[in-house]
Amino acid sequence: LAQQNLTSEMLEQDLRDQYVTSHVGSAVFAGLQAPRVYAALLAGQALETRDGRWFSVTQDMAGRAGAPTDAQLTAFMKENEARLRSPEFRMISLVLFTPGPNDPRPTVTEEQIQERYEFRKAALADPEKRTFVTLTVPTKEAADKIAADLRAGKAPAEVAKANNIQLGDYKATPQAAVGDPAVGAAVFGLAVDQVSAPIQGRLGFTVAKLAAIQAGQAVTLESARPALTQELQAEAVKAATYAKVEQFEKARQEGKNLADAATAAKARVIQLPPFTQQGQLPDGQPMNAPRQVLESAYTLTKGGESDVIDAGDGQYFAVRLDDIRPSALPTLDEVRAPLGQQWTLRENARLLSAKAEQLAGRVRAGEDIAKVAAEAGAPLTVRTGVQQSRESQAQVGDGVLRGLFGQSKGQVFSDAQSQTAFVVGRVDAIHAANPALAAPLAEQARPRLTEELANTLADRTIAAAAARTKSRNDPALALQALGVEAPAAAPAAPAAPASAKK
Repeated sequence: LAQQNLTSEMLEQDLRDQYVTSHVGSAVFAGLQAPRVYAALLAGQALETRDGRWFSVTQDMAGRAGAPTDAQLTAFMKENEARLRSPEFRMISLVLFTPGPNDPRPTVTEEQIQERYEFRKAALADPEKRTFVTLTVPTKEAADKIAADLRAGKAPAEVAKANNIQLGDYKATPQAAVGDPAVGAAVFGLAVDQVSAPIQGRLGFTVAKLAAIQAGQAVTLESARPALTQELQAEAVKAATYAKVEQFEKARQEGKNLADAATAAKARVIQLPPFTQQGQLPDGQPMNAPRQVLESAYTLTKGGESDVIDAGDGQYFAVRLDDIRPSALPTLDEVRAPLGQQWTLRENARLLSAKAEQLAGRVRAGEDIAKVAAEAGAPLTVRTGVQQSRESQAQVGDGVLRGLFGQSKGQVFSDAQSQTAFVVGRVDAIHAANPALAAPLAEQARPRLTEELANTLADRTIAAAAARTKSRNDPALALQALGVEAPAAAPAAPAAPASAKK
């Protein structure tokens, strides 16, 4: 409890809250039943069937758009300006203070390695581990009885069951991993198969029985040398990096510009490729650069230079904004081919929709659908008993299913069946579900509806309580309090001209 910053009173209150919430929820759910009419509506809708007639309208019937003119493409570009416009790009010079990939690694002396080994020897060693069981009870008298039973040869699991307590089973556990220090100290003083005297710990009196000892293993200097050398070199790199940062800042205070200060500090200056505010390169790929660098680049004016940026983990940068490529529309010649393709697709879709609506209008006006289909050169499909199911969806298509079950008897529908075809149809009859089949289905659906109703009721109750107590939820503040960095929103990929649509 102490490790979790809790008191016994706080834990008890938390458990009470959990139990109360669980019991209230169980009671509400046990006493709640969704009205039968809810399930009956679902069952009736699922088993309802409809009769209809329809025909398909194809692109050949509607005609095809010709080649667009420059004026039409220019107007189309203007309609899709937001999608076609390229984002603003910025180009920067970046000062790097860390060693380059071809720079030699810092030299580490034998004395440094030996000194670090002596300092870290205990932490690097593999500690002794022990396998044991524990039984914890509130009183010393009960613990004395448990110790006597274990010494008499009774199995720990049997003793735990007889005392109605949970057995603590520790497999190959180091002393540092035992939650109660008193228990850990006692266990690591036992011999194999020895039973401890009652140990007064944080949660009562504990009796432990040791089953096995796994001896620790000390680490040698030679086995630890590679890791220690790498650790010391990393520290040396950080120290050298910070020394360059100090030299750079001193040079800037003396009035030198970014490039001259970088030269004085023996830092590297590189030019990064153009990138957007979201950190994307012109090809849409993300640029591998710290977030602080990107943010700094978009706070500067052209030619501006930043202070040293601490990106964490020993990384420091400075930025100079070299140039800004403003957001702009491409020229017509640059996007003529893909833009023309998208314009043609849009116009063909418009012609197809208009043709389907014109034929549907004739049926709505009273003409027989069979006559309209015949004059359009389309075969008429007649189906009875169509049901809302995956099987029907596969047989007749989404457009027909939406039309048949989206209109009343005698009404006409027109809907897209695919990207290259529309469907025009008429609802001839609606047949209610068979009660003998719908009733069992309704009873099967009722528990699921009840569960959804209970969950909704719980959500509404919590929302009402939050409103009454004026509670609020601030995820950003919560992350800040935890010291966790909020995840960056995924940048939207720039739209290619070929995807421009109305």
